[in-house]
Amino acid sequence: MTQEERELCIKYAPEIYFDKNDPFSIRKVGCTIFNRSGKSHSFPGSPLRRREIELKPKNAAFAIEYAYYMDYDIQHLYELEHIWVYVDSEGKVCGCEGSFHGKILNEMTSLFPICEEDETHVHIFSQPGKHAFMPRPELFELYPNPDWCCYEGAGKGGLDLPEMFEDTVQVQITEKLQQKVKAYIKKRFAFKPSWDFKPVTISEILYTSWEELSKEIPHLVQQELELIGVN
Repeated sequence: MTQEERELCIKYAPEIYFDKNDPFSIRKVGCTIFNRSGKSHSFPGSPLRRREIELKPKNAAFAIEYAYYMDYDIQHLYELEHIWVYVDSEGKVCGCEGSFHGKILNEMTSLFPICEEDETHVHIFSQPGKHAFMPRPELFELYPNPDWCCYEGAGKGGLDLPEMFEDTVQVQITEKLQQKVKAYIKKRFAFKPSWDFKPVTISEILYTSWEELSKEIPHLVQQELELIGVN
């Protein structure tokens, strides 16, 4: 990523709000700039299912894909969520989409502007523990029993690597490994959401290209497995 590209990504970086009790933080942000319509390389991970970023429907001059890597979702090891910001020829944000449990939601609507006039940062809320995105925190009430996954259901997914990273870890993924990961997540991270949200501070040094982040993710996962004591 060039310095010019990095500055552009930081200029339009979303302002993300986490539940104040959420135990996780954003480790890295992999960015891709689309100056024309094209396929995502990071969502959701399979070449046969990659989403198409289309500029024309949003009247956009370009779009920026932000892929947020966290070591954990409250239910599994490995977490990657996405926000797409669309910018028009005048440099104004003209659209925004976010990932929500494997799906894509339109975050910027007439009901939810999420970006004030002449602002370059959209404001988006992250589901406690799960990190799916919504334009308003009240909308998480639409999700059935959202507290359950953060406490009773913590760790249920174990190690949840997508297809593109399945062969990158240096351990055999066995049921014993999965049980160890599940127990670790539940014991260390289970929490009760406060439903009180605060903005997340993301250092500028955490922004990189998706190409670079995709190379780093296997090492980050391996570090966590070693920390858990899986060998």
